[in-house]
Amino acid sequence: MRPNSQPPNPLQDALAHHQAGRFEEAERAYRQVRTAQPRLHQAWLLSGLLALHRNRCSEAVEHLQRAVQLDPRSAPSHLNLAIALSALGKATEAQRSLKACLALDPRNVEAWYRLGVLHQVSGRLQEAAECYHKASDLKPDHVESIDALGALVAETQGLAAAVPWFHKATTINPKYAASWCNLGIAQSHIRRYAEALKALDKAIELQPGFAKALTAKGLVMQQLYRLEEAADFFARGAGADPSDSEAFSGRLLTLHYLDRLTPMQMAAEHFAFGRAMRTALGPPVDLRLDWDGARPLKVGFLSPDFRRHAVAAFALPLLRHLDRSKFTLIAYHDHAKIDEVSSEIQSCVDGWRHFAGLNNTVVEKRIRDDGLDVLVDLCGHTGINRMKVLARRVAPVQVTYLGYPDTTGLDTMDFRLTDAYCDPDGIAEEWHSEKIVRFSPVAWAFQPHPEAPAPEYAGDGRKVVFACFNNYAKVSDKTVRLWSRILAEVPGSTLRLKGHDLDDEAFRDRVRERLGSAGIDTTRVEFLGRTADTVAHLKAYTTVDISLDPYPYHGTTTTCEALWMGVPVVTLLGPSHVSRVSGSLLTTAGRQDWVALTEEEYVSIAVRLSKDCERLRSERMKLRASLATSQLLDYSAQAERFGAALLACAREKAART
Repeated sequence: MRPNSQPPNPLQDALAHHQAGRFEEAERAYRQVRTAQPRLHQAWLLSGLLALHRNRCSEAVEHLQRAVQLDPRSAPSHLNLAIALSALGKATEAQRSLKACLALDPRNVEAWYRLGVLHQVSGRLQEAAECYHKASDLKPDHVESIDALGALVAETQGLAAAVPWFHKATTINPKYAASWCNLGIAQSHIRRYAEALKALDKAIELQPGFAKALTAKGLVMQQLYRLEEAADFFARGAGADPSDSEAFSGRLLTLHYLDRLTPMQMAAEHFAFGRAMRTALGPPVDLRLDWDGARPLKVGFLSPDFRRHAVAAFALPLLRHLDRSKFTLIAYHDHAKIDEVSSEIQSCVDGWRHFAGLNNTVVEKRIRDDGLDVLVDLCGHTGINRMKVLARRVAPVQVTYLGYPDTTGLDTMDFRLTDAYCDPDGIAEEWHSEKIVRFSPVAWAFQPHPEAPAPEYAGDGRKVVFACFNNYAKVSDKTVRLWSRILAEVPGSTLRLKGHDLDDEAFRDRVRERLGSAGIDTTRVEFLGRTADTVAHLKAYTTVDISLDPYPYHGTTTTCEALWMGVPVVTLLGPSHVSRVSGSLLTTAGRQDWVALTEEEYVSIAVRLSKDCERLRSERMKLRASLATSQLLDYSAQAERFGAALLACAREKAART
């Protein structure tokens, strides 16, 4: 040995291989060191880190547990053991290791952050926020904690409140793709669409194939009514991550707004979603129905809309009138907002659970812990849904109803409640993964706003006002062509559109351009934006003569509101549920003469109504009375039919098992 040479250091050699990315050589070298010096703590720690880098988490746990045994005061050993345990889903053990790390090193930012993540995953949101704040206080530029705080605020207080947090995160680290993605999602919620797209494009630039950002961009395109592009981005999101149920749901909802798919093509899209979830999640939990009819059926209702929302308006009459000697009811509210409608729903049920901010794992456990017999999903593929939870099966009987006009595509969804008009017997079955239960002549129970103004006519009787107050996304190219024909045949008439984005002049210009390209004189088109409240919205019907239902996605709430305000609704019947809803509602109200079977008939009915001003005036008083005495407002009878359907579903499932 030369006089100044250092003796060989096998651990340093192993570490050099590790740092250079020569993992096979590093693993052999670490093994040799552990064999030669089995009580050398550093060898076990570094071996555990290498196993973590190679995503061999079980092996990492073995090495790191040995490192902790050899040196219980090594904070890095506790921290990395927690990381490995978390990766294996051992949250309780991981929390213990993180707390041990923090007892030794109270200023360990990474440990505080990861403890926050574990608290959030387990549903302890306040503790999670405290940990994130602690981490960011210790290291103000710790972008992961700032971004996590923003995400937590978004889930519990709403996306608008999270914008400053995400802005801060992108400023701290402009190359952190997750924060750009979250910022884009939050900005889209407050209708800053140009900024949202810029943020999402930045996220995708930093991380090509970023599934969440692609899905979020699909949502922005949907909000901008660029529906073909929205469907494409959702498909790209699902392609990048086949387990991303949000991407699938976004695409499935968007496809209903388009007028190019057949019912069988739509069914195939839904069935593909069901197969993707089965592949991603594996076989569902096998739950047997332990109910023989001797006790009340325990039924849960899952929805993000137990608040001032159309779904709540249709669900409340049923919840209020279900026979409580036959049912125990639990409402699962999956939205940050709670209002007076939420309180009213709470008064109608035996149990209330609030799921805002909770992940699927926690939601799944909490529903299971309630021991339901039946779970009724009121969301489907809309909004904030829990398709992954439903795909795992959390109740022996799972039912979909009300919130979505189609099959879920899940083989764990047992039944779909509907009516024979919207889903004709012998036809609709092949388009569903669920068994169809046609529980009533009409599938809804409509609760009008208690302060709805009386029907009146404020028009001049000379200029006919056609209107559509539906979500503009429902206005398909076919719908625009039909409106063009109607306006051409009724000289001097106007078309009034109302929607929450129509108070934006730039958006109005885009709508005018689209209508103009279909031959509509845009000087005859009027726009109304969002009104102050529901009463003001309903008041707007007093200057409308005839409501024109869109195709293929019919109105539901909008159709009921128009009829309640005395305004005739003209609709075009299609082949599947989404294009038959208004037909069911109008038939129930005794006005099947306003249901067109062809495009020519749709135009003809609208034109005929426009030429009989006196009839339009008289209809304004008759329509509300017709609706009030219909099955739509016979809440007791509808609730009895609904309850009977739930009991029948349970009996059928019990008989199968």
